[in-house]
Amino acid sequence: MINIDNVFSEKGIIADKFEDYKPRPGQILMAKEWSKVLQKALSDTDPDALHTLLAEGPTGVGKSFAYSIAPIILAEQKRRKGEKLRIVIATANIALQTQLIEKDIPFLVDTVLAFPEIQYALLKGRGNYVCLQKLHDFNSGLKDNEGKHVMLSYEEQELLEWANQTQSGDKAELDFNPKGAWMKVSVGANECTGKDCPYNKSCYANAAIRYALKSHVIVTNYHVLLLASQILEKMDVLILDEAHNLADITRSALGWDITELGLKRLGGRLNQISPRSGDTLISNAESFFGDLNTYVQEHYKKYEDTRRVKDWTIEPSINLTFIRNALEAGSTTAINVGTPKAQQVDKAVMNMFDKFERLEDTKKNWVKWVEKRWQKTPLIHCSPIDVSQVLPRNLYSRTRVMLLTSATMTTGARRNFGFLRQTLGIEQAREVIVPSPFNLHEQGILVLPTNIPSPKVTKPDAVEERYTKLADCAVRMATKYNGNCLFLFTSWTVLKEVYRRISKTIPKHIYIYKQGDLPNTTALVNAFKAHDNAVLMGVKSLWEGVDIPGADLQGLLIDKLPFPAYRHPIHQAVTEFIEDQGGNGFTDYNIPMATLALCQGMGRLIRRADDTG
Repeated sequence: MINIDNVFSEKGIIADKFEDYKPRPGQILMAKEWSKVLQKALSDTDPDALHTLLAEGPTGVGKSFAYSIAPIILAEQKRRKGEKLRIVIATANIALQTQLIEKDIPFLVDTVLAFPEIQYALLKGRGNYVCLQKLHDFNSGLKDNEGKHVMLSYEEQELLEWANQTQSGDKAELDFNPKGAWMKVSVGANECTGKDCPYNKSCYANAAIRYALKSHVIVTNYHVLLLASQILEKMDVLILDEAHNLADITRSALGWDITELGLKRLGGRLNQISPRSGDTLISNAESFFGDLNTYVQEHYKKYEDTRRVKDWTIEPSINLTFIRNALEAGSTTAINVGTPKAQQVDKAVMNMFDKFERLEDTKKNWVKWVEKRWQKTPLIHCSPIDVSQVLPRNLYSRTRVMLLTSATMTTGARRNFGFLRQTLGIEQAREVIVPSPFNLHEQGILVLPTNIPSPKVTKPDAVEERYTKLADCAVRMATKYNGNCLFLFTSWTVLKEVYRRISKTIPKHIYIYKQGDLPNTTALVNAFKAHDNAVLMGVKSLWEGVDIPGADLQGLLIDKLPFPAYRHPIHQAVTEFIEDQGGNGFTDYNIPMATLALCQGMGRLIRRADDTG
């Protein structure tokens, strides 16, 4: 038995390591519930039984400690008996992965529990590592047919210098952005030739995978977890943090897209293994996407960026056959060439061929759409709709016990897990809702302005008034708190309109950071924290996973309820699917989704017991 009180009580193991440690009732409750499920699962003699815990834990509970302690203790107990317990923790964002692998897990394993034999590792996708075959091809192509050196961009030069001397091949070592040059030295899982590659034994990605698989605790992301089923075929314990994102990420991970540039690059790779063998694919790609672009420009409405495609006979000129024929011919060429490089190209060609085959598949569980792009030809997307059938087969079947947790999982007036269960295909599970450690009624004030026009207004004057009133609220809040505010928006359009107005009226000493100003979210948030008087403006990626405690954040503005974008093909398809099953798309999908997103956004403000805002 695992005694959770021995770890988390006032005189427990953690208290010995923290001078000002105070037990958190919610953390202890979650850890105890998880410990019960774990021990029941591991004593179950039925190898096919699945034991599940759904645990909603608000900000400040300390979820990572609560869900890590018991499995790590069990792993050590198993190790002492000469057995292995594999624990996999999957998250939705890089920030939490970094926190787990660099801070939380090392502290628990090395300091709190002092289990020196317990190993932990971060498992990343193959595309994060240099491919030695691609690097060989890159080095071999530095001179043209006349023996002259090929001109390289700054990024290519820097990348090549690093790639030829790195010991790990890990992209994380880079101190610059390689941009598109990275594609010249890396491959995706669908391109890797595996055991047929001459560099298989010295492969950087394989070395990282081998190290991770030797570890007791593996931290990874949802994409790797879902796509690397052969690598993580069996997991004794599976922990899914930020589980409210699982459905959307599953649709993204199992979906795919097709672009003109992607097809042309594939044609270029065919030309590298056999001159002119990719010319037909390049030519057909130009014709196909040219016709598709003409159709989009003529038929899409001004406000329309995406449109579902249920039948690819939308226009006689948009013919998939010519692309498929060119891909089949390319595959034949690659097979005949037979070199390791040609084998990589053939895998990529057949992967693309399968995508075009599936475009014409009439199965109802896939949504396909075409996205209009500025100064580029359109983008074709395909994604699964109902993941409740996919996840039990592709993910849950690979473990015996799992925990799904997040700060936002329950919906409805009675706060239940019904929406999450139905969406993720979870039938039997133990449930726990952990109370917040904060007194939100005392720490925060909710202000609902009554003078701002509804988001539904369409008349130009009313829309302008809405933007102006939103900007007025933002400036008043920023002035009151001397900056130190986060403004969250549901669309880029509203963000840009409000920014245009407040940049003229906000006090001069207050600096404005907005999403897109810096390369990534982490850099943007760090810059905001470092500035004494700043406001931060953002869209979806700043609604969650952002931790700004203390005086750095005292005001939060949300422009409207974050309902799913009703014009987006995925949301249209999901709503349609629910209604085909006899449900109501608005109450059964849109309202729960908006509830979870709103709770995530509001959760940015109060991060500690002494925060106010």
